[in-house]
Order: sequence, then C-alpha cells, then structure tokens
Amino acid sequence: RQLRLEPHAEAAVALNLAPPRQPDSRSGTYPLEIIVTSPDYPEIVSCCRVTLSVKPYYEFAVEALVPKCLKISRFQRSALLSLGLTNRSNCQAPFRVSGAESTGRCRFEFQPPGETTALAHHAEFWLAPGETALLPVRVSPPPRHLLGLRRKPYHFTLTSTMLAGRQTARTVAGQVKSTPL
Repeated sequence: RQLRLEPHAEAAVALNLAPPRQPDSRSGTYPLEIIVTSPDYPEIVSCCRVTLSVKPYYEFAVEALVPKCLKISRFQRSALLSLGLTNRSNCQAPFRVSGAESTGRCRFEFQPPGETTALAHHAEFWLAPGETALLPVRVSPPPRHLLGLRRKPYHFTLTSTMLAGRQTARTVAGQVKSTPL
C-alpha cells in the first residue's frame, strides 16, 4: 500500500491479514515483519515485528462407499469396501469411524492408516491437514442359512465423526447381500 506524507507528518494505516480458509493455511503462530520504505529515501527502512496467530478450524468430508452394495458368494464369509475421509481442517484432527447394521448382527472391521491390524467395531485415527484416507472396511454378516432361494440383504451405516471441533457426524449407507450355503 502506498501513502504520501509530508516531512514530520504521521498517518495510521490499517492492515487486514486474512489467511485463506484452506488446509494449507496451517494453524499456529508465525513471525511477521512489516517494512516501511520511501522511494525518495530508499536507504531509510522502518521495520515492525509482530506475531500472526492463525486459529484452527475444523472441517471434513466423507466420500461415497466403494462399492455401495456388496454381494457375498457361497465361498466368502465377508466383503471388503472402502470409505474415503478427507481432513479439510487447517490442523491435524482425530477421527472415529464405526459401523452399525439394522439387526445388529453384522461385524465391522476397520483398517486405519498406519495400523497393521484391523480393529473391530470402530477405529480412531488422526489425519493431517488436507490428507485423504481410504479406509478399508470388512463387513461380515451373521452365519448363513444352509438352504435358501434368495440372498439375504443386510442394510448398514458407517458413521464418521471428527473428535475435535463441533462438526456433525456424517453417515453413509450401504448394503451387503449374503447367499445361502
């Protein structure tokens, strides 16, 4: 910003600093220098050191299940799907994912990022700002009937919750169909 001043004159200048609301505008404190110069006297420089504090904000997105409808053949006991989660916050954030089925008889196993073993019922993990995780989820319906003519459908939901901030939990629906033995 340019401002013309007469000798020994003073003026106040308002500076508005607004980091964009994006994951790459990381939360934290940053040193900042405001430098004032004159084109008439380039050798004279005035500097003011300040601290910029970027406060955290929390936001996330959930992608659709891939695939949304699963079919389990006679030779399978479970089905595997993926759930995509993206941390759109400007700071690292904790997440929790859990599964539920209408009859309560299906089992869910989650493979969170960085874990070597699957976790039953629910999983908690952290995502960096802007990071997307494709979370493998294994759905196991109850033991199948020996005889039957049709596949039995089980409707389930996967609920994703950001444990920081005041974000609303997000739920996606899916279905698994189990073939009789």
